[in-house]
Amino acid sequence: MKTQHILIALASLLMTGTVCAQFNQYGRIAQRGERGYIPPPKQIPVKEIERPEINAYSEERAVYFSEQLGFDAFQKEVLKTYLKNYYTAKHDVEFNPDLKYNEKLPLISKHQESFRQELITFLKPEQVTFIMKEEHSGSKEIKSKREEKWKKRKRKNKGY
Repeated sequence: MKTQHILIALASLLMTGTVCAQFNQYGRIAQRGERGYIPPPKQIPVKEIERPEINAYSEERAVYFSEQLGFDAFQKEVLKTYLKNYYTAKHDVEFNPDLKYNEKLPLISKHQESFRQELITFLKPEQVTFIMKEEHSGSKEIKSKREEKWKKRKRKNKGY
């Protein structure tokens, strides 16, 4: 009789353990792959990089350089034409899918040097170095916009 009570108590303890384990799993959502089915990952559409409008950008940069260096209307128009040619050649190289990154660098530097040679024909050396430095590093207005965005991100990410 005593052994029957011990066996019944032992069986009930084992059954309560399995019942509790089943109830713990009841409300939980199975993770990916636990049910034997692995859904395919979501397909993210590839966005094509937009080519910037060369005419508008060359006009904008010519206005910026004419304000900074005090050009007259003729110099501004000549500079705009040279900038347009330079940006066209540069963007043709940058957006060419057949070229690899290592092949693009020498071509871009070649276009920069030809642009510099064109500028030397009608500008002073100080003006040419200013324009080439700005073209290499980008304008300060664009940099300040980037820095503002970066500061906003830093502030936003600070709040844990």
